[in-house]
Amino acid sequence: MELPDLVDVAVASPRRRGSQYNPTTHRLREVERIIAYRHGILRVTEDADVFLLQAAKQLRRNLKDRRGLPTSDEVLDRLTIWAERWAHFTPVEHLHEIAARVMRQPAIEKADALAVLLHLTYAERQYLKITTIGACDVSSAKRQLLRKQRKRDRDRIRAAEKRLLAGARPRAEYLATSLTAARPWVNEGISRKTWERRRRLLAGANGATPSHTN
Repeated sequence: MELPDLVDVAVASPRRRGSQYNPTTHRLREVERIIAYRHGILRVTEDADVFLLQAAKQLRRNLKDRRGLPTSDEVLDRLTIWAERWAHFTPVEHLHEIAARVMRQPAIEKADALAVLLHLTYAERQYLKITTIGACDVSSAKRQLLRKQRKRDRDRIRAAEKRLLAGARPRAEYLATSLTAARPWVNEGISRKTWERRRRLLAGANGATPSHTN
């Protein structure tokens, strides 16, 4: 699936002002985001069951956290309400089966395990701003390295912008101006193009890359 250009943007926690953050609800909203992006509404397929099971697990966990261990009927009631929005093609009998299955197997999957079940790629994860589910094609360790790299890039850009606002000149402009004033090629009796070519060759031989000048 071809995705638009990806933008790494911090995701606000799905909470109302003054309310306590709920990671279970957060994951449920992210599951819904994937459904909306891929399907709009879930049809009756085996793939749909993966999403139905995950929704039922999150709904059961929320009930348990708020009221204590829920009954199968309570889970079914919440799942039925949820399915009216996200899976209204699902027969009631099938929702009964999903609720009963979740009562037997309520464990919540870890981030990367769930990513494999949902076939969530790193590209989709970034585009949809998913944070509680991993990626099936990029490990947690690799994602951490990528996050650090993006942070370094953002910090470098912000620092450069801050210097410009403070009146500093861009490094490329400074180097170009300084070089033009010094005119070292004149002392060597050669043209500037020849001087720059020799400089590039020398830098290449030393394994360095010379700064670009105008």
